[in-house]
Amino acid sequence: MKSYIISYELTSPEREQKKFFEAIEKLGDWWYCFENMYVVKTRLSTNPISDHLKKYIGKEDKMVVAKIKTTVHCGFPDECKAWLLNE
Repeated sequence: MKSYIISYELTSPEREQKKFFEAIEKLGDWWYCFENMYVVKTRLSTNPISDHLKKYIGKEDKMVVAKIKTTVHCGFPDECKAWLLNE
């Protein structure tokens, strides 16, 4: 499985944000490492992930989906580092 960072800035109502978070968590294994950022392990590629999640954000919301090719761990909680390195 590949690892992706999903970072976002949401302005939509909180009840709508919950659907967005649930959609992220259904993609595969996930870790909420920092505020406004998930790391997800999934078999999907960047475009299908983005296309799926766009359904759950508003016009004023922002999102980035990026494949992790190299990892540098600075300030990550130990549990998150271990999870990320466990391929």
